[in-house]
Amino acid sequence: MNIGVCMIIAYFPPIVGGTETQTLSLARALITQNVNPSVITERVRGLKRFERIDGVPVYRLLTLGSGTFASLSFMLSSFHFLMKNRRKYQIIPAHLASSPAITATIAGKLLRKKIVVKFGGAGKTGDIQTSHRTFLGRIKLKFLMKYVDIFICPSEEMKEELINYGFAKGKVVKIPNGVDIVLFHPVDD
Repeated sequence: MNIGVCMIIAYFPPIVGGTETQTLSLARALITQNVNPSVITERVRGLKRFERIDGVPVYRLLTLGSGTFASLSFMLSSFHFLMKNRRKYQIIPAHLASSPAITATIAGKLLRKKIVVKFGGAGKTGDIQTSHRTFLGRIKLKFLMKYVDIFICPSEEMKEELINYGFAKGKVVKIPNGVDIVLFHPVDD
């Protein structure tokens, strides 16, 4: 039986940033390992509601308005998607410790699915410090800390930051960001 993975991320290519690019690369790599990845992301005007990008099914879900309202509407539509499609996946990775991670955690706990949250940065602009600045951000971190199965961070600095904040050492795993060695390789002399 192939494993199903339903990744949740606010934005996805062709909207490009580091996390978006990395999520697509990870999904491509999972396909080569007989894993069935799919991605749920916010619907953006001008992009198809469903498409395959490099073989990865991408569902762009209802997102209304902007700011907090857009975040809440995406949380509701992604929760509905996760519940409706629960037989198609066993693992819910959320990319970044933002509102999609809350949705992944709630749905994952209700459905008894494994939940993985990948943190995106350390220090002043990282997920911990930016969340810690607000009351709701601190509640979010405590919630994730209690209910998420595994936290992935790409550096030792970030791993230490999570552990020092109170995340269980046994749940924090350092997995450095990958490099496509076909695309990036030493120059021949």
